[in-house]
Amino acid sequence: MRNIIKKILSETTTDKLSPQIIFLFKLLNSKKKDLKSKKSVIEFFEKRLKMIGKDSKEAQRYYYLYTLNYRENGDYENITPEEFVNEKNFPALKVTNVSAGKYAYAKIPFEGNNVRGYWEKDRNGVEQYVITSYGWYPILVFKNGKWYSVSERYSRATSKQYSNVTRDGIYNTTILRSKDLKSLVAGSDEEKIKNSRINEFMENYKDDFLNSSFYSFMALVIDNDYTKISFDCRITNVELVGEKIVIDAEVSPKRMYKHYNFSDTNKEEVEEMFASQVFIKTKILNPEDVKINVKFVN
Repeated sequence: MRNIIKKILSETTTDKLSPQIIFLFKLLNSKKKDLKSKKSVIEFFEKRLKMIGKDSKEAQRYYYLYTLNYRENGDYENITPEEFVNEKNFPALKVTNVSAGKYAYAKIPFEGNNVRGYWEKDRNGVEQYVITSYGWYPILVFKNGKWYSVSERYSRATSKQYSNVTRDGIYNTTILRSKDLKSLVAGSDEEKIKNSRINEFMENYKDDFLNSSFYSFMALVIDNDYTKISFDCRITNVELVGEKIVIDAEVSPKRMYKHYNFSDTNKEEVEEMFASQVFIKTKILNPEDVKINVKFVN
């Protein structure tokens, strides 16, 4: 439960100061003479955020919240909504690309070398935090409480930028094609984007995908034995059922030197693995778009 709470806290912007943060801000006021550098103040937050159940990686965020909402008299309780400065109002900070991940994770506006993060509203007035590469397409977007990332990597430089901005905690993202991520940023509904993606696959790619095959490998615990197994997978049926594409696949374990009894857990693990492979193979479908039914064959 504590991890869930931390995750929620890390994925929301600060709209007002909680009693715990007000306490920390007041405590920091009393220690300002000793904490004279930015680094020492951030370290102060890193240590004490853990004590109140918040993520220490949020220290950058709270450093700027404190600095931009500083009250010499410690009267943080009476900051009005009109006076309060949160992440969306922060000035863009000049940063190195290597350090950009700390600002991206905290959703703080920043300017790096050909990569920047900023807050804006889409055509419907919905606020979003957008990270762009070379100023012309988004590579990451935080919107409606979740992160989205682009599937394409157009250059080695863009791949490096993506690694830099995600390295400090942005690990779980919904992956979208560049054109779909642009539509999301413009204001299109995620459900409409998903339906369009699924319809496009069924109309233009289903026939080629049907009866195709691919290869993968993974480690499984089988009969209490940790085993790396290679698989061949052949797609035998593809159909749209409700809002999901149901894919039937025959999976053949390769180079098996003894017989294994695959458990239901093994079957679920292999199905999840091949759901990810479907995205890699199609460049359209996300794992959440599909339901894989695996049948093990010799």
